[in-house]
Amino acid sequence: MTPTVPSEHLLLIKARHNQEQLEPVLDQLSKIGYLDKFTLRQRLIGTGLTQLAKGTKTQLLPLTTILRQYHIEQWLVQLNPPEVIPQTIDNITINEQQIVFSTTISTANPSRAKLTLPKGSAVRAIVADISGQIAEKQVKRLLVHTTYSGTTPTPMSNAELQREIFKQAPVIDLYWNDTNSDTTVAVRIFPGSFDHRQLGDKAGLSRNGNLLNLLELVSEYAASININFEFGLGFLPPCPVKKTAPGEKDKDNLKSLTCYGALLLDIDAIDAKSSINTADNGNQTTNATLGSSTVLPVAEELLNTITTNAIGAEEPQTSSGDGTSPTTQPQSKKSLPTPPAVETRSGLQLFFSGWQAIAIVSGILVVIITKGQKNLPTLIYTYGLNTGIIPALLCTASLWGAIHFWRLKRRIENTPTSKARSAAMGMIEVHGNAKRLYSLVSPISQLPCVYYCLKKYKRSKRNDNWRLSQITTSGTVPFLLEDDTGTIRIDPHGAKLSPQFSTEGFPGQSNILFSSGGESSQYEKWKEEVLHEGCNLYIIGFAHTLGASESGSIRNDVGQKLRDLKTDHAAMMRYDKDGDGNIDTAEWDQARKDMEKQALQEKLVNGQQRSNKQLVIGRPPQKGLPFIIAETESEQKLTERYSWYIPALLILAASNLIWALYCGGHYFLHL
Repeated sequence: MTPTVPSEHLLLIKARHNQEQLEPVLDQLSKIGYLDKFTLRQRLIGTGLTQLAKGTKTQLLPLTTILRQYHIEQWLVQLNPPEVIPQTIDNITINEQQIVFSTTISTANPSRAKLTLPKGSAVRAIVADISGQIAEKQVKRLLVHTTYSGTTPTPMSNAELQREIFKQAPVIDLYWNDTNSDTTVAVRIFPGSFDHRQLGDKAGLSRNGNLLNLLELVSEYAASININFEFGLGFLPPCPVKKTAPGEKDKDNLKSLTCYGALLLDIDAIDAKSSINTADNGNQTTNATLGSSTVLPVAEELLNTITTNAIGAEEPQTSSGDGTSPTTQPQSKKSLPTPPAVETRSGLQLFFSGWQAIAIVSGILVVIITKGQKNLPTLIYTYGLNTGIIPALLCTASLWGAIHFWRLKRRIENTPTSKARSAAMGMIEVHGNAKRLYSLVSPISQLPCVYYCLKKYKRSKRNDNWRLSQITTSGTVPFLLEDDTGTIRIDPHGAKLSPQFSTEGFPGQSNILFSSGGESSQYEKWKEEVLHEGCNLYIIGFAHTLGASESGSIRNDVGQKLRDLKTDHAAMMRYDKDGDGNIDTAEWDQARKDMEKQALQEKLVNGQQRSNKQLVIGRPPQKGLPFIIAETESEQKLTERYSWYIPALLILAASNLIWALYCGGHYFLHL
C-alpha cells in the first residue's frame, strides 16, 4: 500500500504592532526549534495577513496551540491553487434589485457573461493597490522602525489605507455566493472599466473616484460586506507583490491578488465553521472578520488535536509493531542571540581599498599632471604601445596572476583536511555544514543564513550602465562549521567568500527595500548573495584558540612582563634585596629570570588547556596566505577553476610578451 503524502499547509496569523507583549510567545515558539526568536519577531510584527510557518498539518499544530494561549489570530490553511478566478468586468448595469456585472467571455467569442449581485448578499471585498507602492511604503516604514529604531510604527487605519490605495493604482475584487448554483462568484474591477453614468448621482470625473463610489454603492446593496485593505502588507510568500511602473498592470501582481483572495475565502470558511461549532455547543458567537480586533478561534478539529511532533520533522508513515503510531518528541532549541551590526559601505568607501585606491589616486595624479595639456594623455598612450611598455605591463600582470593561482592551488592541495575535534592551530582546511551562532536572516530572501552580501546598483536616465552604489554585508558575523565530530567557530572577517546562491531584482520585489530617492525602480536594482544555514562549505584559513595571543613568542611574552613590572613600583621593590631603593644589574637579572619562568609556565598551561578551548578559524596573520570560504562539495571543484585560470593567464602573458617584443624591437630599430 502506497503511503499518503501529507499535504502542505500554511499557518497564517494577523501580525501585530505591539512587540512588548510578544516576548512570552516568542520564548515559547522559539523552543520548538523551527524558527528562531529573531525571525519569529519579524513575522509577528507588522500589518496584515502573514505566513508564520509552512509544513504539514501535524507539524504545525504545536504552534497553533501556543498561539491560542496568547490570543493571537491564526488560521491553518491548506495550500491549493485558487478555485475561483475573478472575472474582469467591462461594464455594469444597476437597478433597484441588483447589480449586474458584464464581461466578455473571450476575443474569439464576443458573447457576454453576466454576473448578478442581488441586493442583500454577503460580500467579501478586497481593495488593493496593484502597483505595489503602498506595500513598499509600509515595509520601508516598518523596516526603519524595527531594524534601526527598535520601535514599531503606529498601524494605518482602514480609512488611511483606503485613501492611500486610491491615490495609486486601485483594483477591487468582489466575492459572493450565487444562491441559485451555490457557488462563489468573483469579479475584478479596474478604474474606468465601466460606464460611470450607471452610478447616477455618484458619478464623477475621476476614474479612481468612480471606482470608490462603486464600492460605496456595493456596500449599500450588500446585507454585509467585509472589506480587506491589506494586500501586500504582510510576509506572504505565496502571494508576492512587486513595485511596478506607474500605469502598468503587472500580471504577476494580479495573480498574487487572486491567490490572496483564495486565502481570505479559506479563512472565512474556517471562521464560519468555527462559529457554527461554537453555536452548537451553546456558546455565544461573534461574527469575527479578518480586519476586526476579535480573537479568532481555529477550526474545531485543530482545537481538539494536540501533538508533540516538532516542526520540520517528517511525519511517520509506518506504525510500530504494536499497531500504535510512533511519537516524535519536540527538541528544545535555545533561541539564538540577535546578530551584531552588519557592515554597510557606500560612496568613496566602495573604492578606497587595496589596488582600487591606488588606481584612483594614480588616475587623479595623471589628471593633475596633464591638466591643460590636451594631447599629453594620448601621447603617453601611443608611446606606451609603440615602445611595448603597455604590453609588457599586461604580460607582467598576467604572469603574476598565473603564479598567484598556481601557489593558491598548491597551498589548497598540500593543506591536509582536518576534523573539527582534532583541528590544530595554524593553517588548516575543514569541510562541513554551516550553522548559525546568531539569528541572522537574509534581507531579501528572508531565509536563515550565516552570510549575506546585498548590493545596490543605480543607473542614470541617460546611461544604461549599472553603477554600484551601496554594499551591505554580514562578513563580520561569526558562525559555526559542523562536521561529524563537532563544531568549530569561523570568523569570516577578511575572507574571500564564494556563495553559490544569488538573486537579483528591482525595488518592490523584496520585503526589505532600498530607498529609491525619488527614482523609478527601473533605474535601481539589487543583488543578494547568501550562504544559507546548512550549506556545505570548504574553508581554508588560520586556526587559533579563542582569545589566545597570536604572537606566541616567549621573547615577546617576557618583554611584555618586564614592561609591566617596570610600571608596578611595589612589584619592582620586591627585587631590591639590599634595600637601597634602586634595582642593580644582579637584581634585574633575577627579575628577568623570574619573568622567563612565568612565561614558560603559562605557555605550558596554555598548551595543556588548548584542547579544551574553542578554536577559531580566521584571517592568517601573514599576508599572502589564503583565507577562503567557498560553498562547494569538495576542494577539487574549487581547484578545478584555478586549473583553468592558470593556462589562460600564461597564454595571455605569452601573447603580451610577443606583442611587447615586436613593438619594442620595431620601435628601437627605427630610431
